[in-house]
Amino acid sequence: MQVEEFEQILDCIDKKQLVYIDESGIKPNIIRDCGWSPKGEKIFGCRKGKRDKNINIIAALNERYGSIPL
Repeated sequence: MQVEEFEQILDCIDKKQLVYIDESGIKPNIIRDCGWSPKGEKIFGCRKGKRDKNINIIAALNERYGSIPL
C-alpha cells in the first residue's frame, strides 16, 4: 500500500475512534557486567546464573479518554 492510499484511509476514520498503543519492557534486576578496581588489582564478585523475568507495561492513548495504562 502506498503512503497516499494509507493517508486517504486515515482521513475517512473518525479521530476519536483511533487508539495509539505503546509497549515498554523493564528489567527489574539489571546486573553490571563490568566493575572498577585500583590498577593491578582483580575484581571479585558474584552474579546470579539465572535470568529474571521482565516487566512489560502497555499504555493506550485516545482523544476521547486520554491516556489509559493497561
